[in-house]
Amino acid sequence: MRIVITMVIAGLAVFMPALLPAQESKVEQGKTVFQAHCARCHLADSTIGGQGPGLQGLFKRDKLPSGRDPSEENIRDQIQGGGDTMPPFRLPEEELNTLVQYLKTL
Repeated sequence: MRIVITMVIAGLAVFMPALLPAQESKVEQGKTVFQAHCARCHLADSTIGGQGPGLQGLFKRDKLPSGRDPSEENIRDQIQGGGDTMPPFRLPEEELNTLVQYLKTL
């Protein structure tokens, strides 16, 4: 049992560095999506809004400006469905995924 656990841990140590750059890549891709579609109305480095609310700490907030919980599902719904003065954004699934990964880093 001890040998198996050691082998699993050693295997993870070998593969984890290979996974991390891919994750960084997804975040960088999400930042590009943000800059293309969101930055004209939302600030990434502030809680103060421009045309739309600032998004710094979005996933750490008690509530979204819509009053909903800051869950991944609710944020995806807000992006895709829009609301108030925000238009809906119909992004390809991969772009939406990378955007959400980026928003989690704010």
